[in-house]
Amino acid sequence: MTTPAREGARDRGLVLLLVLLALPILVYGMASHGVSTSDEAYYHGVAEHMVESGDWFHVVFRGAHRPFDAFMNAPLQYWSRAGLISVFGSSYYTMRALSALFAIASLLVTVRLVRSLSDRHTALLAGVIQLTTFQLVYMHSGRTGVLEPVVMFLVTLAALSFIRVLETGRGLVLHHVCLVLLLNVKAPTVALPVLAELACFALIPRSRPQLRRWLVLGLAVAPIGLLWHAVNVVVLWEQLPGVLELMGQHAGDTGREGFFARRGSNLVYYATALLFGAFPYSLMYPFAMSAALWGDAGGGAPKRDGWRVLGLYVAAIVVFFVFIDKRYHWYVIPAIPFLSAFVALWLRNLAMGPPSRLALAMLSLVLGAVAAIDVRMRELNPFDPLFDLYVVSGRGGSMLEMRSWALFAAVSIGAFIVLWLVSSRVGARAARPLAWSVMALVVGVGAARVLAPLDKVDFVTPAEALRREIDLARETGRELDYPLRVPRGRANAWGSRFYFADDFRLVQDGAGYLIYPKEPEGEPVP
Repeated sequence: MTTPAREGARDRGLVLLLVLLALPILVYGMASHGVSTSDEAYYHGVAEHMVESGDWFHVVFRGAHRPFDAFMNAPLQYWSRAGLISVFGSSYYTMRALSALFAIASLLVTVRLVRSLSDRHTALLAGVIQLTTFQLVYMHSGRTGVLEPVVMFLVTLAALSFIRVLETGRGLVLHHVCLVLLLNVKAPTVALPVLAELACFALIPRSRPQLRRWLVLGLAVAPIGLLWHAVNVVVLWEQLPGVLELMGQHAGDTGREGFFARRGSNLVYYATALLFGAFPYSLMYPFAMSAALWGDAGGGAPKRDGWRVLGLYVAAIVVFFVFIDKRYHWYVIPAIPFLSAFVALWLRNLAMGPPSRLALAMLSLVLGAVAAIDVRMRELNPFDPLFDLYVVSGRGGSMLEMRSWALFAAVSIGAFIVLWLVSSRVGARAARPLAWSVMALVVGVGAARVLAPLDKVDFVTPAEALRREIDLARETGRELDYPLRVPRGRANAWGSRFYFADDFRLVQDGAGYLIYPKEPEGEPVP
């Protein structure tokens, strides 16, 4: 008989195994490449200014005060980065360490979340699926110095603590701490768990007795969560109208499309981003969620309600960002832990008994797509600023190209016939080998996508190469022919300012930035 102590030891071993798998994927070559996204340049530059100036209140990037970001993305993440710089110095390590740390932490929370709703093997599989999701590693996430891993961790922890509240009545304080932290890391994202849980109270009867406690504690901690923003309202009173106007532009319709057309195009945009960023797991998302939410997730009513909570979290994330006019592919990253959990549960259920014909048909479609879609793994370089700009533009889906619809149809039909014959003849004995084969295939493709770009980790961005050239010229006394040019398409705006704005004068033109020597103090700028 397995004792609780032995169960705990096995769970801790699971956590250790996942951390050991995650470290090389998320940490190897962390400091080997230059700035690859605008946001990591911006966040690190703000933190550098805090340390250099001693002013930890104002959000300033390369001499420009940014009141909008004082409301939207502050203060905790800037203070955390500034703390790392204070202790370890400014480097690419301190630029990206928080992202890697919280990406790993989110894996562990996902494992704990799934373990509370299913068995240990499903929990480990969910963590492995999340770790081998390309978007989670490269696309504005774990390997870049950005906010999304922190947001993902806090949203997943909020879901875990909320499910614990429903099951035991405990954990509400931890849950509301997550809300306060979200509000002070990336303010709009606090709406994600709030919307999901309001939907839970409306749709899951067992959750309603907790509504009063949820509201009362929420009102009690709201002043703490809003303290930073309240102070900024007073301090930045004159800039507040401009900040509010910019917030409205981000949230509201810009007039480029009709209201419903914009919502539809946003939905297509995020579906395309997930299809590319989470391939091949994204092929299973609709099937896995449908099977869990409308089938038997196992574990009785409390566990089924837990999976429904996860489904409502996914729905809240998608709906919220579909209705926000401003869109970027990384906005949906907080949904990936929950989607990974659904895929793990679906694959685990394949191993539990003879799969239905519907499950076999779904599985056959997935196998057909995996065989027929060209992932172009060797061509991707996520360390090049062009990569993120290409995906942001909405063309990321074109990186997944269907080799042949005929091949897709042939593999799908052939796979269904083979799987149906094997299942019919062998019965339940075929379930486990079938499930293991599918797991090996999809995890293998996911792992290959994640590992393939690591051979490009030493990529030197054009902006960094130009900065090195300038520094070398200064050391050797060589004259440079100014102005120098940094093409915008290969070195994003924040990246150019990160490398050059402190020491040079930047002039923006249609093709990018022209770099001039800074005028001596007191001379007029032409």
